[in-house]
Amino acid sequence: MSRNPDMAPGQGGDRSLRRTHEPQGRARKVTALDMQEGQDNNVRRLIPQRHLTSFDPFAQVDEYWMTPPAGFPPHPHQGFEGIIYVLEGAIHHSDTLGNDAMVRAGDLLRFCAGRGLTHSELPAAEGRTHAVQLWIALPRARKRCDPDLQHVAGESIAPLEDANATGRLLAGPGAQLTPTGDLHLLDLTLDRGARLTRPVRPTCRGILYVIQGSIQVQGSGLQSGEALLFERLQELPMRADLPSRLLLASAVPIDEPIRQWGSYVT
Repeated sequence: MSRNPDMAPGQGGDRSLRRTHEPQGRARKVTALDMQEGQDNNVRRLIPQRHLTSFDPFAQVDEYWMTPPAGFPPHPHQGFEGIIYVLEGAIHHSDTLGNDAMVRAGDLLRFCAGRGLTHSELPAAEGRTHAVQLWIALPRARKRCDPDLQHVAGESIAPLEDANATGRLLAGPGAQLTPTGDLHLLDLTLDRGARLTRPVRPTCRGILYVIQGSIQVQGSGLQSGEALLFERLQELPMRADLPSRLLLASAVPIDEPIRQWGSYVT
């Protein structure tokens, strides 16, 4: 995914998380912004925003929709690792490493831009494509690494074992996806009225994003296109007001400045 090159670089992230009931735990509700990017693609951008330039190590988080002839034609990236999760339709991905793949609904694509990678992301020939993409900043020692790519087919992704929710383990212990950093990523589906408490790693920063539905979590009501950003928590108790689909991501901060200019993270 490309980004408007005229947008100024972000640095440092957001420190205005409110305290929770847990000692030193912090959380903040954030609403994604609607915009258009690339060739008329509809994007909900959670990060970055004017007062939330990053959330270490997350440099960018987008939910987006593409319908032909929209898409993201060839564009360069550098300095981060991207995770694409296709929810509906398919994305034709090609890059300067010689990869050419059709990433279908339920599939994951990980691309490490490292010292430089040019790729394109185009929707399938017919119908709508719906996906989520995360950019995770690489630490300074890894920013110039060789680029690479990993495609994980949906049928090989392990189901989540939980009595109160269904879902899929996208990244973390036991998952096939092998991110450069210590990323945990879950796709969760809750029925109306369902209650779920997920343990989270207190050393990590995390994002609970609502793709569909409405939930209550940490004293906040979240609806589609809204998220809870949190740090130093040990668990996330939640209740679904409506049938809901959620994405839960957490990762260890790199504790370095995160500066973004267009499609580059330096």
